[in-house]
Amino acid sequence: MARVSIAQAIALSRYQSLTGQYSELLITGSDDHTLFLWKLFAPRSTDSGPDAVALDKRVKPVTRLTGHQRQVSHVAFSPDGRWAASASWDSSVRLWDGRTGRYAGKLIQRSPLSICGTVSQQP
Repeated sequence: MARVSIAQAIALSRYQSLTGQYSELLITGSDDHTLFLWKLFAPRSTDSGPDAVALDKRVKPVTRLTGHQRQVSHVAFSPDGRWAASASWDSSVRLWDGRTGRYAGKLIQRSPLSICGTVSQQP
């Protein structure tokens, strides 16, 4: 059991270090060929404790990501949130900066279906 609590403490520490620098984001893709990057939570308040977050009632997209020529079928963040990948029925996978939404590159697949699963980070 001690290993579990140590692993949880390490995971919590990593999570808090990332969310201390960057807010949590959500990426959505749709059938209009676009994606949106959303910031869902208001900034942490030092008065309400280290684990307090509040859903921002005025949620608006941070940015709109364009470039796909057909419907977006899958989106995923890399484990560290630095990159986002989107797959589309246009047989491409596009890479985006996961914090700003800035376009980073495109992978083209010859088959009509591009599938984006989990983006893996190598140490």
